Amino acid sequence: MAYQIGTLADGQKRVLRKTSHELSSPIARMQVLLGILESSTNSDDVQGKYMVTHDLALRQMGLLVQELLALAKANLRRSIETTQDSWRA
Repeated sequence: MAYQIGTLADGQKRVLRKTSHELSSPIARMQVLLGILESSTNSDDVQGKYMVTHDLALRQMGLLVQELLALAKANLRRSIETTQDSWRA
C-alpha cells in the first residue's frame, strides 16, 4: 500500500511539473512577444493600448497558474502527511 501511495504521489508531482511547463512557457513567450511589439509601436497608438491590456491579462494568467500549482502542491503535501499519520496510528 505504501508503494502505491508513493507511486500516486510521484505521478501527481510529475503532472504538476508538466502542467507548470505547459502553461507557463506559452504565457512567457507571449509576454516576450508583446514586449517586443510594445517597444516597436507608439504607446499613444490604439494598437499599443491593446498590447498593454493583453500583457496585463497574460500576467494575471501567469499568477493564476502559479497559485493553482502552489495549491496543488499544498494539497499533495497534506495528503501525504495524512497518509503518514494514518500509518502511525
